[in-house]
Parts: sequence; C-alpha cells; structure tokens
Amino acid sequence: MTSANDDDDGFILVKPKARRGRAKSRSVRHSKPDAPDAAKQCGSDEAAAKSPGTKGTKDGGLCKRSKKSSSRQQRLKQRTQPDTSQIVEQQIEAIAEKKETLRNSEYFGSLAECIIGSIKEFSPVEIVCYGVGSLSIQASQWQLALILLINEDLRVPDIVAFDPVSADTDVLTYEQLGVSMIPVNEEAKRKATKRTLFYMPHCEIFLYENLLSANWTVENLSRIMLIGNSFQRYQDSHDAGVFAQRSPHIKRVLSHVVSTKFPGEKMLKLRQNPYAFTDTCLQRFELDGTADADLEVYLDPGSLPVDPQKAQPS
Repeated sequence: MTSANDDDDGFILVKPKARRGRAKSRSVRHSKPDAPDAAKQCGSDEAAAKSPGTKGTKDGGLCKRSKKSSSRQQRLKQRTQPDTSQIVEQQIEAIAEKKETLRNSEYFGSLAECIIGSIKEFSPVEIVCYGVGSLSIQASQWQLALILLINEDLRVPDIVAFDPVSADTDVLTYEQLGVSMIPVNEEAKRKATKRTLFYMPHCEIFLYENLLSANWTVENLSRIMLIGNSFQRYQDSHDAGVFAQRSPHIKRVLSHVVSTKFPGEKMLKLRQNPYAFTDTCLQRFELDGTADADLEVYLDPGSLPVDPQKAQPS
C-alpha cells in the first residue's frame, strides 16, 4: 500500500545535489596535480632565474617553448636570406649575362661604330664611374656591364667607382670585377690630371656642374671625355634663367661640346627596355684653338677684370 503522500504517477524525484557534488569532486581531483605538473615543466620563477641558460618569466610553462620557437624562426630566417657571398655571386652572374647580351646585340654593334672608335682615339688612361647605383638593380647591372664591355676594347688598367648607395656586397662585386672603389664621396669634383673617361649615366645635373667647375681650365677640360646625359637636353628642359643660374659652367661650355648620341635601347631586342641608357651620349670638349675670347677669359680666373673696390692692398 502507498501512503497518501506518495505521488500518483509512481515516479520518484531525484535531486541534483549528488551530481553537483560529483562534478565538484572531479574538478578537485583534476586541479590537484596541476601545480606539481607545472613545476616539473618549468619550475618556479626562482628556479628558472637561477638555472643557467634560462630566464625567469611570468609565463611559467611557456618559457622553453617560446625559446625553441624563437630559435626555430632564426634558423628559418637564415635559410631564406642569402649570405654575402651568395649575393655577390648572383650579382656577378647577372652582370656577366648582361654583358654577353650586349656583346651579341645590334646595339653594341652600332655603339662600336659611332662611340667606341672615338673613345679609342681619345685614348683614356683612367675610367671614373660615378652614380651607377646599387648593383641589386637591373638598370645598374646593365650600366656596369656596358662599361666593362667597352673596356675590353680600351684595355684601360685603372677603373674606379663611387656611389653613396653602394652596399658592402656592391663593393665586393666591384672588386671582384676589377673595379676599385673611391674611398670618399668626391661629389664628382675630381680634377682630370690625365686623360680620363668619366662614366656618369643618369647622374644629377649638379654632378656634371661640379665636374666642370673642378676642371675649369682649357687644359683640364681637354683631358675629359664624358659618357652621361646630354648637356643640350638639360638646357632645353629647363627655364633659361634658372639653367644659367644653377649650371653656369655647363651653359658656358655648351657651344664647345661635341656630342654623339647612343643608339636606342630597342636595338637590344629585349621584351622590356632596361631604361639604363636613355638620353645617354658621348661628350667631349673642343677648346684648343676654337674657344672664343669670352670663354678663354671665363676659363682663366687670372685674366678676369679686377673690381677696383676689391683690389685694395691688405
């Protein structure tokens, strides 16, 4: 018999207290070994700090993992980045390939007819390269390849170069190709004490102005032959007053410049022009017996009229 208090449906209600108690006990059982396991992995902060080769960190169990991850990243970085010798080797190979492309091109054949013959007649004893740029750049590799190829005919023993953007790998590449580096930035103010071929493709106009200013005598200018941008194009592309003010030496000597334009890069027959020789020409100065009186006076500072107010005895 059932009592009056029993439920009519015959089901007994089960309270969830026991289940909560079991879940709580499970969490207690799992939480107890956490501390010793963590201690086994990295130890306490004090032990990590005292241990040689490890650093005490707040992240306990992550200290060894982060160290391993960091060393792994460093190894991967070293693998992906070529070392200095590899970069130099790659640059030398690239320049050699471009030199052969030039040698076998119609471009160089035309250059030999209209340019190299004039340089041979000038017979330079030194080649000075300014502003070729970083040898990691394609255009710079083309420019260096060309002057090295030209020098195979000239056989000039002394080739020197400078560019402020040259990296250590560029210096090593130049040296392995037989080109000596100028140790300081001359800003193109080198005096031509001997017949010199200045190779200055795509240099800024102030560098050409510096070169002329440093050699502003008939004797020195007659020792210079220049491969670079056209002086006439510079004048045509600037306001006349601005050009005369900023480039007075170029303006003065312009009427005595003999210029021979380089052939177009299309003769290289490449898929894309390297834009390494655009607006490039060979320029020399005809001054012996042809310079007019005004140029002679300007060239010789000693023959300039003296301002009486500035000529007072000291």
